[in-house]
Amino acid sequence: MEDIRIIYISKATFPNKSAHSIQLMKMTRAISKLYSNVILVGFKSKLVRMQEKEIYESYNVEPTFKLKLLKTPKRGISFYYEIYILIWLFFKSRSKHIIYGRDLNSINFASILGFRVILESHDFFYSKARRSIEQKLFNRKNFLKLVVISKSLQKDYLDFFQHLNKIEVHHDAADVVNEIISNDISWPSTRQTLQIGYFGHLYKGRGIEIIIETAKALENFDFHIIGGNSSDIEKYKRLSLSNNLYFHGFKEQKELSILRSKCDILLMPYQKKLSIYNSDLNISKWMSPMKLFEYMSSKKAIISSDLPVLREILNDSNSILVNPDNVSDWVNAIVLLSDKELREKLAHNAYKDFINKYTWTKRAENIFNGFIE
Repeated sequence: MEDIRIIYISKATFPNKSAHSIQLMKMTRAISKLYSNVILVGFKSKLVRMQEKEIYESYNVEPTFKLKLLKTPKRGISFYYEIYILIWLFFKSRSKHIIYGRDLNSINFASILGFRVILESHDFFYSKARRSIEQKLFNRKNFLKLVVISKSLQKDYLDFFQHLNKIEVHHDAADVVNEIISNDISWPSTRQTLQIGYFGHLYKGRGIEIIIETAKALENFDFHIIGGNSSDIEKYKRLSLSNNLYFHGFKEQKELSILRSKCDILLMPYQKKLSIYNSDLNISKWMSPMKLFEYMSSKKAIISSDLPVLREILNDSNSILVNPDNVSDWVNAIVLLSDKELREKLAHNAYKDFINKYTWTKRAENIFNGFIE
């Protein structure tokens, strides 16, 4: 068997609460089940001081791969990183290593050095410089493939690069949830009524306003928002003033599956314009949210915004899809799911789809299929 080693290069900081860093850790752990020598490269957080063992634990992953965390410079982070990666890779074996990552410049440098490379992309914001680098990268013999997270993103790439044939769609994924035994996490609601949850950030476009209005209309049900930073939570608390809406704040990865198990229904009210942290760029056309697959893994009924990109995964047999910004639609969908039999049917179908297609292990196997003997 060929002694292949994987280097996953990123500019992410570890540890932090971003979905980006979570995806990197989960995906690297999955790759390490296929190869014995896997390294994830990133930056060491200046804000959160943790030992390496504690970093693995904070992401709820086993230390089956190596972390190479660089000291974060005071300025010029991109230039520093790319020069460091260039020098570090220069002394690595070209025949044994595959370089994988989402940072285009680093992947391009690795390709120029003669390494086999895989680029993963999560967006297609127009940049003349980026398109020029991609064009040269895609034409090299050591370029193995472009991985994109949705069919919509694949279409945009193929519309621009009409002769690109090394492109594959691999949606994001989630962990398989082990049987939940622990029940020692506090839950503020004691009412015997439907428990409805939202998990994730509270950034613009996440639909938190929809949840607040829906909670006001359904006082007999309890709503829970898990996630968000303190300033966003305070802002939305001032807007809600509802006795049946609970803000739990940020929770550790290892707690999330337990908290999801306490819910009967999980909400995903993405809006048509969806921004990411510290940016107004709209990613709603291309996204493949990890939250979706985590919901599917939880064996709970899902109500989601009916967006074309989410229809790549969801349908009328594994979820209820509604108008993103129509509160009445969300209210009606929740009332419909008062029917326990319907909730269990949708949850079962979603879980079956998840197990068959959307675990981290399956994602890693599908991306690296062909490189393993």
